[in-house]
Amino acid sequence: MRYVLGLDLGIASIGWAIYDIDKSTIEKCGVHLFDAAENPKTKESLATPRRLARGQRRRIRRRAYRMAKIKESLIQSGILTQDELAKLFNSSEKTSSKTSRYDVYELRYQALDHQLSNAQLAQILIHLAKHRGFKSNRKNDKSVDGKINNQLKENHQLLIDKSYRSIGEMLYRDDSFASNRRNRFGEYRVMLQRSDIEAEAKLILEKQQQLGNSLISNEFIENYLKMFNWQRDFAKAEEIQKMVGVCQFEKAEKRAPKACFSSEKFIALSKLNNIYYALDSIEHRLSQSEIKHIYDLAIARKTKPFKTFADIRKSLNLPDEARFNFVKYNSNDDFLECEKKEKIKELEFKAYHELKTSISNHIGDVTWSNLNSNAALMDEIAISLTYNKTDETIHKALAESFTKHPHNFQIEEQTLIISALLDDGISFDKNISLSLIALNKIIPFLELGQRYDEACASAGYNHSAQQSQRSIKLPTIQALGLDQELTNPVVIRAISQVRKVINAIIAIYGSPYQINTELARDIGKTAQQRNEISKFQKENKTNNEKMVAQFTEYFKRAPAKDELTKYKLWKQQNGHCIYSGESINLDEIRHGVNLAQIDHIIPFSRSFDDSLSNKVLCLTAENQRKGNQTPYEYIAANGNNEQKWHNFVERCENLLKHGKQAGFSYKKYQLLLTKKFDQDKFIERNLNDTRYISSFCKNYLEHNLHFAELGDKNKRRVRVLTGQATAFIRSHWGLAKSREENDLHHAQDACVIAAVTTSIQQKITAFMQAKSYGKNQDATYTDPESGEVFDRFPMPNINFRTEILLKVNQVFVSRMPKRSVTGQVHLDTIRSKKYVDNPVAEYNNGKPFSTINKSLYPKTKNDYYLKLDKNGDIVDLCPTYKQHNPNIYKLLKERLEKYDNDAKKAFAEPLFAPRKDGTPSENQIKTVKVIQAQNTGVEVNQGIADNGGMIRIDIFTKGGKNYIVPVYLSDVIKDKLPDRAILQSKPEKEWTIIDETYTFCFGLYPNDLIKIITKKETYFGYYRGTDRATGALIILIHDGSKEIRGIGVKVHTALEKYQVDVLGNISKIDAEARLDFSQMKPQK
Repeated sequence: MRYVLGLDLGIASIGWAIYDIDKSTIEKCGVHLFDAAENPKTKESLATPRRLARGQRRRIRRRAYRMAKIKESLIQSGILTQDELAKLFNSSEKTSSKTSRYDVYELRYQALDHQLSNAQLAQILIHLAKHRGFKSNRKNDKSVDGKINNQLKENHQLLIDKSYRSIGEMLYRDDSFASNRRNRFGEYRVMLQRSDIEAEAKLILEKQQQLGNSLISNEFIENYLKMFNWQRDFAKAEEIQKMVGVCQFEKAEKRAPKACFSSEKFIALSKLNNIYYALDSIEHRLSQSEIKHIYDLAIARKTKPFKTFADIRKSLNLPDEARFNFVKYNSNDDFLECEKKEKIKELEFKAYHELKTSISNHIGDVTWSNLNSNAALMDEIAISLTYNKTDETIHKALAESFTKHPHNFQIEEQTLIISALLDDGISFDKNISLSLIALNKIIPFLELGQRYDEACASAGYNHSAQQSQRSIKLPTIQALGLDQELTNPVVIRAISQVRKVINAIIAIYGSPYQINTELARDIGKTAQQRNEISKFQKENKTNNEKMVAQFTEYFKRAPAKDELTKYKLWKQQNGHCIYSGESINLDEIRHGVNLAQIDHIIPFSRSFDDSLSNKVLCLTAENQRKGNQTPYEYIAANGNNEQKWHNFVERCENLLKHGKQAGFSYKKYQLLLTKKFDQDKFIERNLNDTRYISSFCKNYLEHNLHFAELGDKNKRRVRVLTGQATAFIRSHWGLAKSREENDLHHAQDACVIAAVTTSIQQKITAFMQAKSYGKNQDATYTDPESGEVFDRFPMPNINFRTEILLKVNQVFVSRMPKRSVTGQVHLDTIRSKKYVDNPVAEYNNGKPFSTINKSLYPKTKNDYYLKLDKNGDIVDLCPTYKQHNPNIYKLLKERLEKYDNDAKKAFAEPLFAPRKDGTPSENQIKTVKVIQAQNTGVEVNQGIADNGGMIRIDIFTKGGKNYIVPVYLSDVIKDKLPDRAILQSKPEKEWTIIDETYTFCFGLYPNDLIKIITKKETYFGYYRGTDRATGALIILIHDGSKEIRGIGVKVHTALEKYQVDVLGNISKIDAEARLDFSQMKPQK
């Protein structure tokens, strides 16, 4: 079967359809859904929390090692015994012994003048080693956050200005640290340099040595400071370079750092060679001399960066009418403002100017000019500053750089250059996809004004050449080495899933003849860009609702068919015909009143553009006379009626000036005044998606997949269609798109995409051309060029709409199951478990609960708010307050009563803990301990935390009853399968114990397909989760149309598990062995 494969690709969905070319019918279609590779709430990468947690574990592990070594040293030196050290950090000992209750900050101050006990000294030394301050491996580290850097400098300066002998003395005595001597979350007030704390540690040890502590030897001081400063080195340059990818063209070469002068030059020239501006409907590419002029300005800039299209306009002295291809001109903004907003990052030359500023300021312009003329040495310096991360290794690498390339710098000048770069803390990162060898071959042709693809060809490379032999099944992007080009995890997962769908289709139907695909607008976009798209869509929806309301208010009914579009255009054009300027009465836009019509500015048959920007409202007579012409061809008669054209231009300019609020866009203005029209280029632009991600997908499929009938060399095997084109065709085929109802619309879209063959496209073009000349007497349309007669909008066959709807309704949506066993074993918050095993009858209905400290001062709606219940008791407050701190309980209650139970007002002013006599002390109450129901959890550091994700449930049966055993990530690391089944409304310790008398049925992961057969009803859908309090299941109907919660399965219920492949084919699973953790554990 010769078939076209249609793909509708989104960030979490794939709609697919097989179109039989010979029969002009849809053979089959389907939908495959998967989770986008990002956090659904924050849109950040799934790797971000893992990376942060891994870094935190690493810091904790290294600090624990450092502390263990210091404690070992304290014992070996005789300062403390093992028992004394244990008592020092025993909370009960500290509470009972008055001598151990001391402020470590006061001790740090006292240690400068008075001899301390060994226990006191040990506490200081351990405290300093735990909180040793910030240190960078660079003398001047520009990568450090500005707030942190400023606070480090400010606190260091305070130490000097007030002549404090140590950081400890400053923290203890200075009023600015009276309330806080440690940073709170999100604050940087107490940022201290490690060198200052190291100096304090040394000073305290030397003072205590002088004051008579004979156990402190010079050797002990040296060893302590060595352990205090212990820190693992950064990765070496060789190790970093091993992780760098290979060049796209020169496979034996590594990719060049982005900071290399050759890299920045390549990036700038590639961008400049793709810029063009439109003037009088003619596109002008920048000339070789213009490119050189802009390039020289970007390189030579003194202080203000040359990086906007407004800068280019000014430098080339372009007329106001010129418009750049990379600028999105907003109808509500001045064109210059739009150009100023559009930054050209490729012209920043960030690394170049950073080096220039450093060397010019420290040494002089002559030295910089000398270095600037040596591109090879500049590249080598950038390499050294990219792969080396400490001052020591950078100094060595820079010194070696001067030995690798010829230059005329004396030794003294070399030393000055190295010192300047080190003093300014210059460091670079990131690489581009090409090596320096490839860059040096390509750049000369870019300097001639060639585009990147042209320059590659001239240099002997083919930038779009196939990477491997075409194969029947599509290889992974990793196997082809293409994963180095894609860094967006959302796109990588989408590409991976579409590969599975394509290969599954090929396994059944053989190689496709052609693939048509459409990519969602948001695929390949960052989270911020997708949020902007969403914001625009919401604004557009709000505007539409406003227009509908206005229309309804005037006509006393909702708009029908194209009336809303007519009304929008009528508002944009201030109630006048765009071509004649005559007034159009609002009543004339009603459906059925054929006095005013919607016209495509550039006829659809010549543009394939059905956007609102290509539509205007005009009198019917004007529309008939215009026919299949552009406004310039019609009004100016191709230049023979210039006065009429001049009047039209003035009318359009007036609308652009005053109609912006109504939505009269600059793009519409451009189309109305187009003089020279390149039909082929226009259709190509509107029909084919040319975004980078679209080009990547096209090349990935086209160059690596075997297609049927490859002998047809002129046939494009992969086409990436625009959403605008398929939306126009879909609407004319009578196919409504409803995203809210269910997920089947992806299959419907894929059917349309698959059916948009070149033949259909040509027929639609001919039809629209015939339609522009008006109807025949028999209600048909005739194309004057071909003589073809049409009685309706072209479709593959007369029943195509019905056929699509039938095929779509037969689709069973496939969903990617979630069988991962990675993630958080437990949530971050660790609570006290004192009352988990010993609940109090008056609290939480006598059931287990944990306790945790919460801020007494709520700031946001998500914060904890203390409140009174109807009996006047404080809700969820820990039992210890009534039992041991009745004065505090009374104080909290009185505050709430005074402010009518409004915690925000009640605790707006600080609250101080009362003494035994009831008078307020100086100790402010900042937090309160509250309770939370705790039926289960993970024991961590003598506390308890909530479980991480429930990865699956295991279902057992016995005596005609079903038993559900939840499996959490915490169970994986225990190396023991859980054996307790949910017992409704009971704590976990009272759940049913599963033994060998129970029969295992199967495990269920999220998105596993299950059939639940009860006495009253049968449910068939994807498993979504379990309510651990009741044991009830949650399932989702396959097409996403409905989620069903609270399905009890304990008694009188049969359960069946099914498997679904990526094409939606279903098969029942008859038997399954319980998966133990040795098979589930991820590879380490």
